[in-house]
Amino acid sequence: MKNTANGFHRGWAKCTKSPLRLERHAVRALCGAALFWVALGIAPGGAVRADEIQGLYEAEVPVLSQNVEDRNAAISAALLQVLVKVSSRAAVNSAPQLQEVLDSANRFVQQYRYLRADPAQKSKDKDGDAPPGQVLWVRFDEQAINAMLRANGLPVWGRTRPAALVWLALSTRGQRKLVSASSKHEARTLLREGARRRGVPLRFPLFDLDDRKQVQMSDLWGDFADPVLRASQRYKARAVLVGRASRSGDQWLGRWTLYVEGSRHSWETRGAQLSDMIDPGIDEAAEILAARFAQMQHETVANSLLVRVNGIDSLPAYDRTIRYLTGLDIVEGVQPYLVETDSVIFRITARSGRLALAQAVALGHTLASDALLGTVPQPAVFGGATTGETGQGATGVPDSGPGGAVAPVGAADDGMTPAVVPALIPDLVYQLVP
Repeated sequence: MKNTANGFHRGWAKCTKSPLRLERHAVRALCGAALFWVALGIAPGGAVRADEIQGLYEAEVPVLSQNVEDRNAAISAALLQVLVKVSSRAAVNSAPQLQEVLDSANRFVQQYRYLRADPAQKSKDKDGDAPPGQVLWVRFDEQAINAMLRANGLPVWGRTRPAALVWLALSTRGQRKLVSASSKHEARTLLREGARRRGVPLRFPLFDLDDRKQVQMSDLWGDFADPVLRASQRYKARAVLVGRASRSGDQWLGRWTLYVEGSRHSWETRGAQLSDMIDPGIDEAAEILAARFAQMQHETVANSLLVRVNGIDSLPAYDRTIRYLTGLDIVEGVQPYLVETDSVIFRITARSGRLALAQAVALGHTLASDALLGTVPQPAVFGGATTGETGQGATGVPDSGPGGAVAPVGAADDGMTPAVVPALIPDLVYQLVP
C-alpha cells in the first residue's frame, strides 16, 4: 500500500502541475482518472504513427569552393529547394514576391556546413561536367519560412503528407518489368530522388505472391484500375500512382495515372533520358496532391473548434492524443475542454478552420473519423454552477442554450449538488486508433 499511495501522490502532483489549462471540472475529472490509472501502474506514453517528411527545411547543394560568393549562391539555391518542398509549388522561383527573399536567403539560415560529395553519385550537370567534390548542407528556420510564405499568400504543406504507392511498369526491348520495393533499377532511384525533392513520401509494392495473385503486368499496361487498386489496399497509401514507361527510338514515353480519394488524373511525359520522363511525372503527381492537401494558411486566420476523441480511457491514450494534435502544423493550441470516462473533448485553435483540420488529421494514422456525430451530452458537474468573470458556467460554456438548463446563480456549492449544463455539438468526432 505504501507504493500505491506514493503513486497516487505522484499522479496527482503531475496532473495538477500540468502546463495545460483545463476547465475546472476537466481538472477534477482528469486528475481523478489519473489517480485510478496510476494505481493500476500505467504510465504515459505511446508512439504516433504518421507519414512524416524528414528534413523538410534542409537542402544540399553542390559547391565549387568555400568562398563567400559560392556559399551565398548555394544558400540561395538551397532555399529555393526548401520553398518548393514546403510551399508545394514547383514554380515558386517565378513568384515575383519571392525574388527579394531569394536574394536575401542568408537571413533564413539556421545552420550550414560543408560535406564531402557522395562518391557513388554519378550524375552530371546539364553541361555534362562532373559534379563538385563537396556540397553545402543548409538548414533553414522553420517558423520564419512558414511565416514568410503565408505573408506572401502561398500555401504551407506540413510535415504529415499522404503517401503515394507507385506501380511503375517498364518496357524495354520487348520485355516488361515492374519497379518493386526490391528493384535495383535506375528508375527506382530516380523516383525516390524526385519524391524527396518534392517532399512526397513514396512506397513501392513488394510484388510478391499476394500482389501477383491480384494484379498482372497486363493490368498495369492496360490501365485497368480495379485490380491495381485492390492490390494497393494492403499498403494503406492515400494515393496510387501508376506509370507505364516505354522506349521508342531515342525517346522515353511515360503514361501516368494518379488515383486519389475517388478522383483520377492522367498525363504523359517524354524525354531523351529516363530522368527526363520520370522527373516531370513525379512533379505533376506532387502538384495534384498538394492542390488537394496543402492549405492556404494565414497567420491572422484562426478558428476555435471543439473536437471529441473517443477511446481515450487511460493516461497513455490521453498523452498520445495531445502530442499528436499539438504536432499538427496547422494547430496553434490544444486545451482539454471536457473529460469523460472514455473520451475527451478538446478546444483546438487551428488555422484555416474545420476543413483544414479534418484534412490534416486524415493524413495520419492516429485518429479515425467516427460515425458518432451530433449532440454530445455533458455529465452533471458537482459543486454548483459557479459563474466567473466571463459569464460562463463551470464548464466554460454559456449559461443557457439548447439541450440544458441553467443552474441559478448562488446555488449551493456544497460539492454534492449537480448542475445541469448545456449539451455540446462538437465540430469533429474521432476515434483513437489503437
